[in-house]
Amino acid sequence: MCKYSKGIPIFGDSNATQFQKCLRVKMQTFCRDENLCGCDKSSKTNRNLGLRRLTHSKFERYNFGRNWKELGIMNINALARQLEDKIVELWDWVKDHVKETLITVGVLFVLLIAVAIFTSSGSRYAPDSELNYLVAISRYATGDTTASIQTFLKLVETQPKSPEAKRSLFYLGHYNLQKGALEEAERYFKRFLDSGLDDPFMKASAYNGLATIAVDKREYDRAISYLKKAEELNPFETYKAYYEYRMMKIYELKGENDKALEVAENFVEKYKEHPLFSEVSEEMRFLKGVKYVHEGSTLD
Repeated sequence: MCKYSKGIPIFGDSNATQFQKCLRVKMQTFCRDENLCGCDKSSKTNRNLGLRRLTHSKFERYNFGRNWKELGIMNINALARQLEDKIVELWDWVKDHVKETLITVGVLFVLLIAVAIFTSSGSRYAPDSELNYLVAISRYATGDTTASIQTFLKLVETQPKSPEAKRSLFYLGHYNLQKGALEEAERYFKRFLDSGLDDPFMKASAYNGLATIAVDKREYDRAISYLKKAEELNPFETYKAYYEYRMMKIYELKGENDKALEVAENFVEKYKEHPLFSEVSEEMRFLKGVKYVHEGSTLD
């Protein structure tokens, strides 16, 4: 059977000539099997293509009706493959930008939780404060910090005990951390943690922010303490793993390779599916090598 006898080529396909030959053979077979006569050879275009047309288009109805369905399936399969390729590309990008991705996803997750809470439950504070807060975080998520920060500040000033104002403290801390105003960021994060708001994920994110500030000040012990609190609070394993990764790096900055190795081994044992697994595994082998050089330990 001809290789291309069951499908039609996409225009521009290099195999179109071969397909035309296959189609011609198939049409001749169809004419004979159906006992049809009068295959039209008069068309110059058809002669040039090496194709024959049946006078009443019976072949077209028979053959192309079926093959157009097949082409639809082929197109769906092609789209599926393209989608799969895009997913793989996205995953490769995520693996190369794990830390940025986790931070971004964390902030967006906080935004989603905030929206869910304020749309599903009432508040004893002014409805306008809820609406203004939701508008502010949506603007903040899209990069409009000018208007959103003004709203956060106003909420903190006018409704300091409201959930909206307490959450605003977190975003003010995050905003100042992003622009490098570390003292202001630290002040807002601590005010948020002291506000009494019951939100484990947001609290964990605040402790992670404080850890970043502490590392910048070279207060490594304090940074590790903050990350341990974040790990205890955060309900998601992906972020727990990320905090352990950060602790490993901080122990290395302190020169405490044994503790860094301990954290790395714990990470590799618990988080085999995490995007940072390969990086931590390599770091673990390096730390074992350092230990071997200094102490003569085995490299298992």
